[in-house]
This record gives sequence, C-alpha cells and structure tokens, in this order.
Amino acid sequence: MKNKVLVAGASGTIGREVVFELLKMGQDVIVLTRNKEQRSFPAQVEIVEGDLSIPETIVGVFTDVSAAHLIAFSGETYTPLSSGYKVVEMMVAENVERVTVLWNGEGKTGTMEKAVMDSRLEWTILQPQEYMANAAGWAKNIRERRVIEEPCVDRPTAAIHENDLGAVIAQILVYGGHASKILTLTGPQVLSPRKQALAISKAIEANITIRELSEAEARKRWATWGLEQETMDYLYAWYKNPPAEGYTVNQGVASILGRSPKTFHDWVKDNIQLFK
Repeated sequence: MKNKVLVAGASGTIGREVVFELLKMGQDVIVLTRNKEQRSFPAQVEIVEGDLSIPETIVGVFTDVSAAHLIAFSGETYTPLSSGYKVVEMMVAENVERVTVLWNGEGKTGTMEKAVMDSRLEWTILQPQEYMANAAGWAKNIRERRVIEEPCVDRPTAAIHENDLGAVIAQILVYGGHASKILTLTGPQVLSPRKQALAISKAIEANITIRELSEAEARKRWATWGLEQETMDYLYAWYKNPPAEGYTVNQGVASILGRSPKTFHDWVKDNIQLFK
C-alpha cells in the first residue's frame, strides 16, 4: 500500500519543519537528500540519496509514496530546476496522488511548477513572501558586535514563521483540500527589519545597532553567497520596492491550520539562543 510521504529539500529550513510536522501527525516519512551522510534526522525517518536536478539519481524513490513535497530550485543559490517535467513524469508513473511545491521566491514560474500544473497530480504551490528565519542570518553579528547590517531596513514585510509554513505543507500533503491552488502565505503582522531588530534587542536585553547597506554593499555580500546577477537584481528590486503581496497580511495560514499564525515575537522566543 502506498502510504509514505516524501520530503525533498528536507535539510533546509522549511523542509525540516515539514518532516517534523509529518512525524507529529504519525506519517511514514521519506527524506530525499543529496548527501545522507551529512544529514541527521529522527531514527524513524527513511533517508534516500538523490538530487531533483539529476532525475537519474531518483529512479524508484516514489515507489511507495502517496504524497510528496518538492522544491522548485536547486542548491543555496535558488537556481530554478530544469528537470521538473522529468521528475513529475516519474511521480505520475508511480501513481503519486498529491504534491506540494515550494517556489524559489524569484517571481518566476519554473519547470517544476509548470510540470505539476500540467499533470494529473493533485497539486498545490506555496509562495511564502519572506521568512522570519532570515533574521537568523544576523545572529553572528549580533552576538559578536551587536550590529545588524541589512539593505532597505525600513521596508515593510509580513514574514512567515517557518513552522507555520511547514505545518501548512504537512496538512495539505496529508489531508489535501487545496488542489490546483497557488497559495501566497504571510505572517500575522507587518514589521520592517528595523522593527525586527528592536524585537530581538528587547528579547536579549541588549542594544543593537542597525546599519543600512547600500545597494553596492548588498550586492557585494550576495556575490560572496554565489547568487547570480539576475537573482541579485530581483532581490534588490524586491527589497527596494516590495510587492503588495509581501506586506499585505492574509488569512491563509489561519484558514488551513485553524489557529493564528505565529508572530515575530514567537520566532525570537523560539530562537533566542542564536543571538546570545
């Protein structure tokens, strides 16, 4: 009987949350990872090695899978996958019923999204606008220098807690109910990076200075991360002039989970040891 749920990108911030939410729901979980020797998951999780960007490495992984969570990008540079149609072909051949896809956040529809939308799969595409977890990137500077360096520090954002997104994905994978939908998801409030910094400052009872990076400084940082020029262009344009979807709070999380989404204060409380 096909009753397992596969999670790709499980070593990432969102994928890991999906795995733990599925486990709490009593599901049998398969994790797809590019290097299982470097990943740690609970003992009851089945780990298989493979890469969505190289379909020949994932032959057979969908055999016992009824639902799967996929990502639309590859690696830390968020390069859109070119292998979407081949991956979806494999899923259809194995009679996978349901799939969720996490977009790459660059405002483009890649092959993975196009492939699932063109298929007979019961699909849902998730388009969270920004993650509260991005603030974790400030942790080292806060611990060592009590400084945050960020472009466009007063831009509005309705960032979402990664646990809320993981819980939404798990809920859809197990129970469905949101087929053929593209869901734009937000957190419950609009906060700028400056106000997020103030929340962290209050939580750790320390003064934190926030320094706004120029465009040149932001691009220099992103270049060290390996981001492509096109990605940097999109990212800075998004920061400089956020789309309304990025700062307009919606009720997507609450309607799916039946509870209020977590606040940035909750996120700081959950992750306070990062900053001390």
